[in-house]
Amino acid sequence: MTRQEAKILLDKYVQGTATVDERARLEQWYHREQEKQHLSEDEADFLFLKDIIWKRTLTRAGLRRRYPKARHLWIRLGAAAAILLCLSVSLYFFVINSDQRTEVASSEIVPGTNRATLTLADGRTISLSESQTGIVIGDRNIKYADGSPLGLSPGELNNGVLAEIEELVLTTPKGGTYQVTLSDGSRVWLNAASTIRYPSRFVGNKRAVEISGEAYFAVKSDKTRPFKVTSDGQTVEVLGTEFNISAYNGNAETRTTLVEGSVRVAPTSDPSSEVTILPGEQSVIRGAQIDVAEVEPEQYIAWKSGKFFFKNTSFQDMIAEVARWYDIEVVYEDKVPATTFSGDMKRSVSLMTVLDMLKISNIPFRIEGKKLIIE
Repeated sequence: MTRQEAKILLDKYVQGTATVDERARLEQWYHREQEKQHLSEDEADFLFLKDIIWKRTLTRAGLRRRYPKARHLWIRLGAAAAILLCLSVSLYFFVINSDQRTEVASSEIVPGTNRATLTLADGRTISLSESQTGIVIGDRNIKYADGSPLGLSPGELNNGVLAEIEELVLTTPKGGTYQVTLSDGSRVWLNAASTIRYPSRFVGNKRAVEISGEAYFAVKSDKTRPFKVTSDGQTVEVLGTEFNISAYNGNAETRTTLVEGSVRVAPTSDPSSEVTILPGEQSVIRGAQIDVAEVEPEQYIAWKSGKFFFKNTSFQDMIAEVARWYDIEVVYEDKVPATTFSGDMKRSVSLMTVLDMLKISNIPFRIEGKKLIIE
């Protein structure tokens, strides 16, 4: 990479306009150069940029304002330090344990992006465009969020019978996220490895959908038609509100976090123990048991805004979220580390950035293909 090319990418990186591929290219370049004994003449020329970029980075990241006492401030520092990766092996924490860096294949594991599959009632599947953020369900068609056609005619959508209501399924893989605007105007954001089942249009006095994984809902208000969401172990009923549900298969808990309005949450095994939660509260269902506690909603909805946000989060929960986003498998050779994490960072950084920061916490690991092995 030439000096001019790197300066252009650096500026885009700092401004937040670099694409996923451009960020990965810049970070890959850094990691390749770190293996060398000396900086080249062009690379040495970059050192004069260190102070000014670092100051701009501190300001952008707000390091002097947030989480001054976080146990693992590296997460926020990492969001800032990622911008400086290509400057010098002497910058900030990347010098620590540099002789113990994990070898990663030249094809860097990059973060997730807009990816999803739409399944029609007749079983046909459509891979949705990665250049789009979501789809909109209309009365007679399905379009992308920007209004461009999906390529489905009314006949294709309803098998030639326009009055028929069909079940549609939107699925995101690991490393994918997507949005859907339902026929009533309600919006749903799907996190990685998640699924929502919903009708092509709501009729009568019923609005009902089913999810697995994680989803954020902004439900259109309609006092005559409650909106119900069924997920693993629970049913949530609302009239119009915003909330997040985390119900990944295999997790012992199903969490519902309320942002505004109010919702009723009932365990599937004991509907009579229904509770109503208010903004800033979270219900947690474990089997028939349901608990409600006050929480900081941002921690549980940050993914929707493209961020990781951890607050006294266990290693297992933290790494599970990372694994879903980077589409990797986590293997434990020994016991799960007891470390907890607090802080936040953008989900647009490469996996290598996250792994470099894990080293600061003295957690041994290695990468084999797309497996992250915790030693």
